[in-house]
Amino acid sequence: MDGTKTEESPRFYHCRNCTWKGASFRASCPLCGSFEMDFSVTSGKGRVVDLVPVLFPPKNLKNIGAYTSVLVRFEEGFKRFGIFAGAPEKLSIGDPVRIESFNGDTQELFLTNG
Repeated sequence: MDGTKTEESPRFYHCRNCTWKGASFRASCPLCGSFEMDFSVTSGKGRVVDLVPVLFPPKNLKNIGAYTSVLVRFEEGFKRFGIFAGAPEKLSIGDPVRIESFNGDTQELFLTNG
């Protein structure tokens, strides 16, 4: 959005030894302790798990105004927070969403209906 550097989509991490998947890097698996960690790129599609309208955004997001903070479970099984810049009434728990843009430098993930 607005000229920010974007990448294809965020990475997710997974253990090659068990079923753990997560959005942030781990040197070892929090479930089994294995050091056999790997990463993949998400399809960018998921469903809303939870959402919270944000009426007073932090300084770094003031340029987008009010938004909705969304917890998404992606098709690959991991969860990650993102930003839905549309009206909160247009989004409900269970709705499908997809990545609109992702800034690899700031890790800002913008979502749209989808």
